Amino acid sequence: MSKTIDILYITYNRIAYTRKTLPSMIENAGIDFNLTIFDNGSTDGTVEYINLMQKKYGATIRHIFFNHENIGIALPTNLFWKKSTADYVGKVDNDTLLPNDWLKTLVAAQEKSPRIGVIGGFHFNPGYFRDGDLENRVLDIDGVSMIPDAFIGGCCYIMPRHIQQAHGYMHVTPGKKTYGWTEYQISIYKSGYVNGYIWPLLYVEHFDDPLSQYNLTFSEHAKSSAVSLSDKGIRDHQDMLRWYARDALRVVRGDSLSLNNA
Repeated sequence: MSKTIDILYITYNRIAYTRKTLPSMIENAGIDFNLTIFDNGSTDGTVEYINLMQKKYGATIRHIFFNHENIGIALPTNLFWKKSTADYVGKVDNDTLLPNDWLKTLVAAQEKSPRIGVIGGFHFNPGYFRDGDLENRVLDIDGVSMIPDAFIGGCCYIMPRHIQQAHGYMHVTPGKKTYGWTEYQISIYKSGYVNGYIWPLLYVEHFDDPLSQYNLTFSEHAKSSAVSLSDKGIRDHQDMLRWYARDALRVVRGDSLSLNNA
C-alpha cells in the first residue's frame, strides 16, 4: 500500500517567488501528494495566482485557506496537522525551489528507518562550505546516509505523522511570526529520533539566502520580508550574510547535537 503525504505551502505576498516555486514543487515531486496552501493575507496578486494554479493542479491542490492577516507559521502549521490524516506531513516554503524527485527521495529515506524524525532538503548555498566540511558529518542511519542535526530549516521537510501526533503542536509565540519550528524539532530530537539532511545532499534553492541568484529580500520583497528579518535581528544584506554564514558553520560543527545533553 502506497503511503499518503500531505504538504503545507504558506504564502505571504512575494508573488515573484511563488510564481517560480509553486509549479515546480508540484511537477518535480516524483510521487503523488496532497497540497494545502495557506495564504497569510497577501495583497500583491498572490491570491488570484493561487486560484489560477488550483485550476491547473486541482488533483494536487486539495485545500486552500485565505486568511485576512499574517498570523505567522505556527498557527497555520498546527491547523494543517490537525486536519491531516496522511502517513507523512511536511512543509515547503514559497521561497524554495525544489529539484526533481525531491519528495520521492525524502519519502524513500523515511521508509527505510523508523528512527528518522524530520528529514529535509539542504537549503544552504555551497558557497558557505569548503571541500570536506560536510562529508565528515555523514552518518548511516539504518542504511540511510544523513547529516544529523537537532533542527533543520523549515523550507522543505517531511516527517511521519505519528511522530507529530506524539509530540503535539508547535508553540505559538505572540509577536514572533516565524518562531516555533526549531523548538518543536528539538523536542523530537530529545525523544530519540534522528533529524537531519539526507546525503548525498538534496540541494534546494532558498531564495532568502543572500547568495541566491533569486534573492529579492532587500529590493522587490523588502516590505514582505521585514517580518522574518525582524525575528532574526537582521537589518541589512551584510547582517543577513553573516547570519547565514553562522548557521552554516553550526551545521558543519554539529553544534545542535549537544542539546541532547542539556
